[in-house]
Amino acid sequence: GLAECLRAREFTQAELVETFIRRIEVMNPALNFMTNSAFDRARSKADTIPLDAPFAGVPILMKDMIDIGGLPRTDGSRLMLKNVPERSVEYVESVETAGFNILGQTNVPELASFIITNNDVFGATKNPWNPDYSVFSSSGGSAVAVAAGVVPMAHGTDGAGSNRLPPSATGIFGMKPSRRRMRSGEANGTHDVAKTNQMLSRTVRDSALAFSLTESLSGD
Repeated sequence: GLAECLRAREFTQAELVETFIRRIEVMNPALNFMTNSAFDRARSKADTIPLDAPFAGVPILMKDMIDIGGLPRTDGSRLMLKNVPERSVEYVESVETAGFNILGQTNVPELASFIITNNDVFGATKNPWNPDYSVFSSSGGSAVAVAAGVVPMAHGTDGAGSNRLPPSATGIFGMKPSRRRMRSGEANGTHDVAKTNQMLSRTVRDSALAFSLTESLSGD
């Protein structure tokens, strides 16, 4: 819907980025779903993304467990606070080719090793329906950002329920694609033995379109 509004020039990509940044600034202090912001990166890309791209410049958040060139990847761990990948993986490249504008990264349990989205670096992510409740793990930060209406869609990964447990706790849609179905999310172009990438959203419609634009073309 936002992409159609952008194509109709009801507002610009830059204006939409600022609206989403304001949502993050208001909601993140209460819910703690972010690890790193990429606001300046998103601002520089705004109004340069082709409007005929399927998502036409709609802002998105990415889970802090995938390589995005030039942005920190921490996996919620002190051990990785200085880790800044030089290049984006294939999955991220396909996300941006689809027309998404990356605004930052979302909170995870340290190295995806806990049942709740909490770590010693960034703290605990809170459920927007009741801040005293958990959002499970490990795509909890992304699930909260979508459930709270901060963004319409956010990236997650799933190895053993990470894209399904948080949506079940927040009332949104999540799924785990079959292994090798999506573009590679690994720096060496391979596929993790268990983990797959897919979006969390409010509608099957949006997730299905994102799925079709980020799935592997060869099945390798």
